[in-house]
Amino acid sequence: MNISHKIKNLLVSIEDIFFPLKCEGCNGFVESVGLCTECWSKIVWISDPKCRICGTPFELDIAEICASCALKKPFFDKAFSVFQYDDFSKSMILRFKHMDSTYLCPQFASWMYRVSEEYVRSADLVIPGSHTFSQATQEKVQSVGIAGERDCSVWKRVL
Repeated sequence: MNISHKIKNLLVSIEDIFFPLKCEGCNGFVESVGLCTECWSKIVWISDPKCRICGTPFELDIAEICASCALKKPFFDKAFSVFQYDDFSKSMILRFKHMDSTYLCPQFASWMYRVSEEYVRSADLVIPGSHTFSQATQEKVQSVGIAGERDCSVWKRVL
């Protein structure tokens, strides 16, 4: 091991002492960015059966699309969610979106890619959705983080 590796390891150790990683759910100490084991078990992960358009989970596997998508087809072809938006996940998501917690981007990107890998690989573009203009900037950053690691084109602004 050369001197530059030793210095880097020393600096990382010092950083860990002054800025230890904390769980995004309970604020307890963790070894890597993300969630501790207890908080991980509180996440309600979305899996099949779910609407093939908007990703809304179904109780039973009796339809391909939800009633909302059947009544009015959305403007998009497919939407993805990793976990349900509930009381537990809400604070983590809001910190990421509105409190400059962009260090979570690699973790969220990894989760999103797992649920959307097949679709993303076949897509020409990954375009962040936006409900309001104020969300557009953060969503662009998030989509770049998601697609940037996967060699996929990203529009930086869609008007």
